[in-house]
Amino acid sequence: MLFKFVSLGLRIDLDHSMIILAVVVSAFAISIPLIPTSIETFHLAIVYSLSIWISDQTLLFTYALIIHAIIIISIVPLGSVSFLYLQLIKNKL
Repeated sequence: MLFKFVSLGLRIDLDHSMIILAVVVSAFAISIPLIPTSIETFHLAIVYSLSIWISDQTLLFTYALIIHAIIIISIVPLGSVSFLYLQLIKNKL
């Protein structure tokens, strides 16, 4: 759903097959551990996989950047809260 909502916000007309391709390719790209947070591989995977249908690579890079930012911004607070919760449980035992 995130991939579709961001594409609607940027006025990119992506159908379901394009979104599925972007999700699958980006998932494989994240599994390649080049640097922490997989910045390069994630963006390149989305840009090159969607450039089959959309020729504006600047728009695709913006799309990939926004999706990656939303994912990271949602993971960091959840990880911090779970870390604090586990520390609280550990101290009570």
